[in-house]
Amino acid sequence: MSMPQKRFGSTVSVGNYVVSGTEPTLREVLNDPCIHLLMARDGVTHGDLELLIESVRHNRRAGQSST
Repeated sequence: MSMPQKRFGSTVSVGNYVVSGTEPTLREVLNDPCIHLLMARDGVTHGDLELLIESVRHNRRAGQSST
């Protein structure tokens, strides 16, 4: 259920994120048009992020198996 909320003079739909502790998935964040604009401004491609995410996953797995 989407609940409109008044913020800074405009109405914002907060949807599922009105409950504390609920966060968007990484996929939802990366599909956000505002994120696309920020990435373009910073010269970051979707492929760059995929490589970074895979690298972090690999390093975390390696760190967990060594403990």
